[in-house]
Amino acid sequence: MGEYLTRPVEILMVDDDDVDAGLVRDALKGLPVSHRFNWVPGGEEALDYLRGSGSYAGSLRPDLVILDLNMPGMDGRQVLREIKGDADLKTIPVLIMTTSDHWEDIRDSFANYCNGYLTKPYGWRELKQMMNALNNYWFSLVRLPPHPGDEVRERCVAGTAPFETDECHVKVLLVEDDEIFAETVERTARGLGFACPVDVVTSGEAALVLLREEGVEKPDLILLDLVLPGADGRETLIEIKNDPNLRGIQVVAFTGVDDDRATLEIYRAHANAFVRKPNTLAEMEQVFATIAYWYSFAHVAREAD
Repeated sequence: MGEYLTRPVEILMVDDDDVDAGLVRDALKGLPVSHRFNWVPGGEEALDYLRGSGSYAGSLRPDLVILDLNMPGMDGRQVLREIKGDADLKTIPVLIMTTSDHWEDIRDSFANYCNGYLTKPYGWRELKQMMNALNNYWFSLVRLPPHPGDEVRERCVAGTAPFETDECHVKVLLVEDDEIFAETVERTARGLGFACPVDVVTSGEAALVLLREEGVEKPDLILLDLVLPGADGRETLIEIKNDPNLRGIQVVAFTGVDDDRATLEIYRAHANAFVRKPNTLAEMEQVFATIAYWYSFAHVAREAD
């Protein structure tokens, strides 16, 4: 698995159930990513930890927060709103991991800019598989927001992400003006079992028209190039995330632009993730296998049929 940070990944889990926290900690231990796992039992402690205040003075900024929704006192919903409303903290990816699979909780979490949503599994084997999917997606494929002073080395999209589902039912919209690249994406997704065809538009303006058209089924996931004719990907992302009818749709910056400033800017605009475009067909297959594997565990903000 290709890592790109030269330091351990900092993970913060916020959950009042110490057993669940211990299971996640143990499930992450067997993975190839170098990481430090930290745990706090409540919302107030989480915010102190993130802000380095109180008994958590000097705490290291997490690269990823795993957040339960249902906790006594300040619950995960409040914590999510606090994080995503804070100019300094909003770039930290927050994954909801909770017992609830209710559509309303999923919808509201994405409307409040969570970066992903997982339902806690019941068995150890499924938890291990879920953490493997998290590792493959978040710690190898996705570029995390950088910390000041990070040393970054070139990373590859190499990996062994197993594609364990017969079909991936995530409906994808690709916003991409390179016709050859778009055709390759469509062909790769079909070959890996994406049940829904990948829809393609060539500009941000066309994407917004399609998304706002009445009676048209919305995508679950938008893969958005940043360099586009007319309104670029950054402007398009801001339009989507500022629209209360669209902001629950997950948007991944899918682009050749790959630097710290652009990464932070995109996370500040509430992108769900940042993925660099692959350079070869083999890398393209790895990318879409990893996406499909992640969404075999992660939810999208779509009401169940």
